[in-house]
Amino acid sequence: LKCLRDAAACTGKLDAFGLVCAHCGRCLIDALSAEAARLVTRTAVGVGSRDPNVHDFTTPLFTVDSRSGTAFVGVDGEALELPTPLTFRSHPGGLRIRVPADTEQRLMRRRARNVNLGALLRVAAGHPIPTEAQ
Repeated sequence: LKCLRDAAACTGKLDAFGLVCAHCGRCLIDALSAEAARLVTRTAVGVGSRDPNVHDFTTPLFTVDSRSGTAFVGVDGEALELPTPLTFRSHPGGLRIRVPADTEQRLMRRRARNVNLGALLRVAAGHPIPTEAQ
């Protein structure tokens, strides 16, 4: 998979992380990549759930199919092209995560600080920290 419009003319490069877009403007990959970056950023700062394009769901099983019969995937950092359909199953209790013993206390302290996104963005833009009098 390269250019969505004309794969033969695409000057983008495929590497282990996927397509490195050449930003030629011939297809939508550049715009889709920018929107994906915005979505990841909004999600990382905790406002992704307010995005109308984000749909959160859970399911024990889902299948990815493709008209071409293959799908490009990343597995452990390796770029692969696999035959479809690809079926994914979730196994309850199948993933264990180790975290520091004081994780819950750290979370409570972070919540107690009550930092909001607006204040964080104002500080990042170089504006003074708002005080009660402002």
